[in-house]
Amino acid sequence: MALTAGERDAYVAEQRRAAYLAGLAGLTDVPDSAGELADHLTGMRAHLSATDEARELLRLVVTPPPSLRPCTLPAVGALAFATLPGWARSMYGCPGDAAAGYAAGAALKALRATAMAMPERLVAPEIRAARALMRAAARTRGADVAA
Repeated sequence: MALTAGERDAYVAEQRRAAYLAGLAGLTDVPDSAGELADHLTGMRAHLSATDEARELLRLVVTPPPSLRPCTLPAVGALAFATLPGWARSMYGCPGDAAAGYAAGAALKALRATAMAMPERLVAPEIRAARALMRAAARTRGADVAA
C-alpha cells in the first residue's frame, strides 16, 4: 500500500507513542519522522549482527518443531525474512537477489488481497476498524488528487 510522505511520518509518530508507552523514557533517541527513522537505521547498521540467538529464532520461525506448527505459519516467517533488505539477509548467509525480493513482494500483495477479500463477518473488530481507517484515508487521498 503506497503511503504519502505525511502518512509515513504519521506512522512513525504513532510508533513513537508506542515506544513511550513501552517504557522508553528518553524519547530524544526515538525517531520522529520517516526521514529520522531511515537515518537511525542507517546509523545502527554497523552495530547489527546475526547472533546465535537470532539464528536460532529465525530457524524456529521458518521451520518450527511439530509441537509449535499449529500456532505458527512457517511460510509467513519465510516471507517476512525474504522482505529483509539484502544486507540483512546476507548476515544470515542468505543474500537473495532482486528476483527473491520481487517474489516476496508479489506474495505479500496476494496475501493482502486475500485478507481484504475476507467477509467482514469473519474479521476481528480491530481489523474492521483498521479497514475503515484505510478506506477513509484512500477517500481523502482521492479528494486531494481531484482538487
